[in-house]
Amino acid sequence: MRTGLHDFKRISAVGAIRIKSIQFSSVFQVGDNAAVTPTSRALAVQRQISEYNDEEGDFGFPIYKRKIRHMSLTEPLELTRRSVDPFITVDRVNIFGISVSAVFQVGSNRLIDSDSRTKHIRQFITDIPESPSSSSTLPGQEEIGLHQLP
Repeated sequence: MRTGLHDFKRISAVGAIRIKSIQFSSVFQVGDNAAVTPTSRALAVQRQISEYNDEEGDFGFPIYKRKIRHMSLTEPLELTRRSVDPFITVDRVNIFGISVSAVFQVGSNRLIDSDSRTKHIRQFITDIPESPSSSSTLPGQEEIGLHQLP
């Protein structure tokens, strides 16, 4: 099976790389790769009153199911490469953070397809009275007046 890596003809040479933090499906790579596809799914809940139950954390929201439309090339593309130096040379890199399906690479790559989806839910105490049919409270939260804001 051919991976396509044989087509890369350059060598990555790095003096020093300092990265303070790499998180949440992120990639750091020195060298060549055929494809990198980091994926991250997160559910971020912020509440004024910190009460949680074991049945929370469902990833059934539509944001996690939607298909991402990839851009397609609709016009002719002419590409000319000229690699005089067989090395990709990097002296020094300082990075504070790489996070949420990000890619930092010194080298060649055919495909990077990153996908990060985060659903944010914020719930605060409100004094707005709501009818029971239009309530957006979570089950078991009615007694403390905790409502989900749109």
